[in-house]
Amino acid sequence: MHTTMPGPSDMPRRLPVIKTYHRIQQAFPGAQTPAQVVVKAANVESPRVRGAISRLERLALASGQAKEPFETLVNAAHTVVRIQVPLVGTGQDTA
Repeated sequence: MHTTMPGPSDMPRRLPVIKTYHRIQQAFPGAQTPAQVVVKAANVESPRVRGAISRLERLALASGQAKEPFETLVNAAHTVVRIQVPLVGTGQDTA
């Protein structure tokens, strides 16, 4: 079984909205929804955790499967950080 989420690639390319979508994708390529990594620690602002996040970002870029900019969102207690990793591809192609 091969499952997929329906998307613009399932629509006729001649539709004006799909033509516009493809122009936007050409100008701003990449998946619309980034991968998300969540880290929980006693203090996500500590040098050890910040260093690990930097390493994750470097490795993700080096893989060729991610692109900048990464976004980090830290909760008020500084115990959880969500890292958004923009992915290459459209989210519907083989990438």
